[in-house]
Amino acid sequence: MRHISLSLAALALAACGSGSVDPDARMPTPYPEESDGPTTSIESSQWSNPVTSTEVSEDAMDGEWTSTTISGDSAVQFADAEGNNQVAVICREGDEDQANSLTLRRYVAEDMDFGEDSSITVYTSAGSKQYVASSAPVDVTTSLGDYFASMIGSARGDIRIIVDDEMVIIPSDEAVRELVASCRPEMEYQGPQTDDESEEESE
Repeated sequence: MRHISLSLAALALAACGSGSVDPDARMPTPYPEESDGPTTSIESSQWSNPVTSTEVSEDAMDGEWTSTTISGDSAVQFADAEGNNQVAVICREGDEDQANSLTLRRYVAEDMDFGEDSSITVYTSAGSKQYVASSAPVDVTTSLGDYFASMIGSARGDIRIIVDDEMVIIPSDEAVRELVASCRPEMEYQGPQTDDESEEESE
C-alpha cells in the first residue's frame, strides 16, 4: 500500500509540473474588465473636491459672515457681496432635557428640483461628509457630539458645499468656530465625594 501511495503522489506531482502558466492570466473579478467596479458619488467626488489647505483660496466667494438669530436660535450667516444669503450655521437650543444641536443650512433656489438621489456634500480642511437633500433650504442637523459638528467647528480655509451639481465655495471664519464652541454644553467637573457628603445624601 505504501508503494502505491508513493506512486500516486509522484504521478500527481508530475501532472502539476507538466502544466504551463500564462503570464498574462489574471484572477477573475466580479466586475467587467472595462469597469472599475461600483463607486458612490461621495467616493468619486472626494478625489476632485477635497479641501487640503487651511488657507482661504482665490476660489472662495467674496462676502461676509455676520452674527444673527434664526427662529430664535443663535446663528452666523454668510452673505455674498450682493447681500444674498448663501450659508448659515445655527446653534439649536434643546429643551430642558435635551442637548443642543448644530445645523448647517445651504440656501438654494426654492424651485430647485430634488430627486431620490439628491445630496449635499460638505468639504472642509477637517474632512467631508454627505447627506440626503430633499428640500430648500437644505439643512444638515446633527448632535454636537457628531463628527460633522467637530468638522464645521474646526474648519479652516475653504468650505466647499455641493448640492447635486451646484457648488459654492465660502471662506471659513472665526465666527463659525466661536458659535460651535459656545453651542457645546459647559462641562462641570464632579470630584469624588467626601465621606461627609455621602452621609448627607444618605440622610
